[in-house]
Amino acid sequence: IDEYVRPSIPKLRYAVADAKLFSQALQETLKVPQDHIFLMTSDAVDENSQPRFVNVAYRLSSLKGKVKKDDTVIFYFAGHGVTLDGEPFLLTEEADNRSGLTLKASSLHGGDLITTLRKTESGNVWVMLDACRNSPNDKEDSKLDPAVSSALSQANVGLLQTATMFSCKVGERAWEWDEKKHGCYSYFLVEGLRRDAADSQGRVTLQSLADYVSREVPQVAKRFGSAQNPTMFYGGPTAGQWLLANVAGV
Repeated sequence: IDEYVRPSIPKLRYAVADAKLFSQALQETLKVPQDHIFLMTSDAVDENSQPRFVNVAYRLSSLKGKVKKDDTVIFYFAGHGVTLDGEPFLLTEEADNRSGLTLKASSLHGGDLITTLRKTESGNVWVMLDACRNSPNDKEDSKLDPAVSSALSQANVGLLQTATMFSCKVGERAWEWDEKKHGCYSYFLVEGLRRDAADSQGRVTLQSLADYVSREVPQVAKRFGSAQNPTMFYGGPTAGQWLLANVAGV
């Protein structure tokens, strides 16, 4: 989401480009069928493809009954997130931050996201949040509140494995990179998936991808005179065995 309906919510420059880039990587590298991907961006013409709360909620709830134990559900978000009264919210396109009540009525609560994903009874759940996290009235530095990490990183969402990847640690900002016209985190996330996080056999695992972004993103953030350290919470046998892609032939 680049353009929010409420002018009080700061615009972003590359969140839409990031979401489209990740969607492309899902198809080309992870071989996800196009009709299994639901891309919602703030520049969408089709109303059903706009990242409004009701659209996101509908797509999440529609997964129940369609997903099996050996399936993987992937949820990716690029936009603003806030912590209010110790609770995390992902700001959908029409999010209203005029008051706590309007914010709760117009945004996706992190707890609801996790609960809905758990109800799909998917074997594997992979959540990626490239989100600025600040107080509802703070337009400056983004902060990833510890409560957000706790609420969005429960290990038992997937029946077999669960991974939640954050673009930054507590108190850090998720930077946008003008040179690449993408967010730093999402840029390296896709670069890692496509090839750079692969081992000598061309295997990209969840752990190798997490290690790659944790190594590359902070180096670029230093150019902006700040820190950005991606982090991951994982629950399952071992993140090194979760094979995301095999790029040996790329």
